[in-house]
Amino acid sequence: MDGFKLDPASEDKVNKSGLCHMSLAEWTNCDTTALPSKLSIFKVDDECPIDDIIRPPNADGDDVPGILRLANCNKEQVASVRQVPWGWLVPVGSVMALNDNGRTRIVGPGRWYIKPPYCLFASWGPLMRLTSDLVSHGTFTMVRVCRGKLGLATENGRPVLLKEGLHVYNNPLFSFVEFKSVDEEHVQHMSYHVLRVPRGCFGRITEQARAKLLPEGTHTVNNAVFEYCGLVDSIEGHINHGTIHIIQVPKGHVGLVSESNSPQLLSEGVHIYDSPTLKFVGLKNKLVPQIIHGTISRFRVQKGEVGLAWMDSEPMLVEDPGTYLVDSSSFRFNSLVDISEKIVQLGAKKIVTVNAGEVAVTFKAGKLTVLPTGRHYIDAIDHLFDGFLSTQQ
Repeated sequence: MDGFKLDPASEDKVNKSGLCHMSLAEWTNCDTTALPSKLSIFKVDDECPIDDIIRPPNADGDDVPGILRLANCNKEQVASVRQVPWGWLVPVGSVMALNDNGRTRIVGPGRWYIKPPYCLFASWGPLMRLTSDLVSHGTFTMVRVCRGKLGLATENGRPVLLKEGLHVYNNPLFSFVEFKSVDEEHVQHMSYHVLRVPRGCFGRITEQARAKLLPEGTHTVNNAVFEYCGLVDSIEGHINHGTIHIIQVPKGHVGLVSESNSPQLLSEGVHIYDSPTLKFVGLKNKLVPQIIHGTISRFRVQKGEVGLAWMDSEPMLVEDPGTYLVDSSSFRFNSLVDISEKIVQLGAKKIVTVNAGEVAVTFKAGKLTVLPTGRHYIDAIDHLFDGFLSTQQ
């Protein structure tokens, strides 16, 4: 069994079948934001800077003439109305909508009168406060996105994200949807996704039907087939998302996995896999007498013990202390026996210990054989042990 005995160096040998392996200290101190540059499972192909898809404000809340100009498609004045002392009153801080021949016009503070002949096909709409977060009438929309919020809208059937500030549009293809808090874990608006992964976590996603993990930070994605599946703590012993496995084997343990129905033992450290055939079985303490995992047998023989095992249908007695690792379907570990036992037997192999003042009676090929004081190794199927006899009177 000397060929199966592990020395201290090989006992901690890292299994190399995965994507990446590192020590627990390296994983603890790892800058997760650098992982996308090293491994594709941490990188989003369709990620883009948030400034590329978020629309900045186009108006200033203190500039009422500028708001009116945007609301009226960059026209300084509305042709169908004029200011008169007896007209409809629009208070300071408000605007009023005008339905003008199927179009929406906006007038500011003052008294307004619809000029003839426009009065035949124009009418006043609602009075709207400029301090409101959302004002909408006809084709006119004014959205005030407060600090800590995102505005979600559509334009020509496409998603639009509105940044903090005032947004003014007079466009029949523009439609406001809702407000979202900027600190939400996941904001989805049609094909747009804004994810915020806190420190100490990974975000589980599916991109183009492939599982991935997002490191800490803010991620902006424009992908219609993107799916967010929640957060997972990076300190979890086993992180599994689709085909991805991150297995942390603590000090003094081994990890049990199976890949393509082939059993493997993982040493202390962090092991990263992207494999559809990998299965994580669990963790085992290194100090347990034996670990059986599929065809792998890992057992410890301590000083004062004898290990009993079968190899290729042949009995084996292991007396040399140490840790042994055998990966064979023809190997089967049986048990550990105290070396002080007077008779240790497995199959045809025997260890007979004869103490002082006695002899051992055995029969070899039917003939009596007496064993004197000492330790005797028997490896013959026709050599049978019968018992002990005292030589003292």
